Amino acid sequence: MSKTKPSTCASLTTCVFFFVAVCTPRLFAQEHPAVASWSFDGDLVDRSGRGNDAFAKPPSFTAGHRGQGLRCGQGSIVVPDSPPLRVAPGLGLECWVKLHALGTSWQPVLIKDGEYQLRIDPPHEGGQFSFFLHRDGWEPRVRSGITAQVGVWYHLHAGWDGREIWIDVDGRRTSRPRSGEPVVGAEPLELGQFEGILDEVRIENPGARFSGAAQWRFDGDLRDASEHGHHLTGDGAAFVPVPGGQAFNSASAKVQTRSQPELQLAPGLRIDCAVYFEQVPTEIRTIAIKDGEYQLRLNSLQDGGGFGFFVNLDGWEPRVSSRERVVPGRWYRLTARWDGMALTLDVNGQRTRVTRSGIPKAASHPFVINSFGGWLDNPLLSTSSARLWRRQVGRRE
Repeated sequence: MSKTKPSTCASLTTCVFFFVAVCTPRLFAQEHPAVASWSFDGDLVDRSGRGNDAFAKPPSFTAGHRGQGLRCGQGSIVVPDSPPLRVAPGLGLECWVKLHALGTSWQPVLIKDGEYQLRIDPPHEGGQFSFFLHRDGWEPRVRSGITAQVGVWYHLHAGWDGREIWIDVDGRRTSRPRSGEPVVGAEPLELGQFEGILDEVRIENPGARFSGAAQWRFDGDLRDASEHGHHLTGDGAAFVPVPGGQAFNSASAKVQTRSQPELQLAPGLRIDCAVYFEQVPTEIRTIAIKDGEYQLRLNSLQDGGGFGFFVNLDGWEPRVSSRERVVPGRWYRLTARWDGMALTLDVNGQRTRVTRSGIPKAASHPFVINSFGGWLDNPLLSTSSARLWRRQVGRRE
């Protein structure tokens, strides 16, 4: 029986298809909207509009890969934790890196402790770029085949798709299996723990999910964006334009939502928000409160003029307060938490902590955002353990 020889055209088509499919795995990969993006052109502002600004004291900029870049190795550069930055399938990191020196230990480029990190391995491990996803520990990592050198710009991509972790350095990609449930934490994202320049950082994370009790974006209304129905009410509420949308002008109204079990005080309580003052009051101003349970406020000037966070456990004190006095014309990113053992307050990446334990008592008072004299953007309230904790306490009783 005779065999038919395949045509030259068909063979060429097959070869071209094979080359594209094998040699350019990310050529047609879908790009998702960024959840954080920093160009470092003279500031640490998140260009994605999600409000994930970075903080450093003070930041230093120099010639970057394009425009200016962030000079690293001179202090901590922190991005406060937020749901879009927490690990989920589809996480992708991108940046440009140029080293000024090779360290003797490992050097993180980006790290969210307990979740993921992109780093330069120490010399005794090969000095290559590696990416880690934390599950029951950091290993196994995925390691690039490129050893980092001083004075060279490297274009880095890394991520996790739910099945594999991968790293791409200047178009050369390596991957390895890494599946299972990731560890999601509340630690900040830290940038540039190496000596050199970091530029054009971009994070996409389409699989990130909101897991809180309520979120108010204030894009022209008082609706709860979490779809849990905790809509705020108040007469005359007004909004002001801010990067990425709008913020609530608290001078316009006091707003509130009725008490619900998931809004009540329990271990795991967390309040995230951004606050801005055109003029800073000198007296106490309560920002948000559920009377008899918890409150976030601006302390009086006489009391230091910082932010304070309280939970009521047979009394409001001791509180946790930020160390620096609040000044006008500056956005403050706040994260206030109570884990059942301690109060913590993060303000623009600076953390204070006070031991605070006890048994909270639920109250029926509404959750209130007061007329505190400033702007409030994107408050998020998380009390994910409230129902479970109350059921466990009920069984013990």
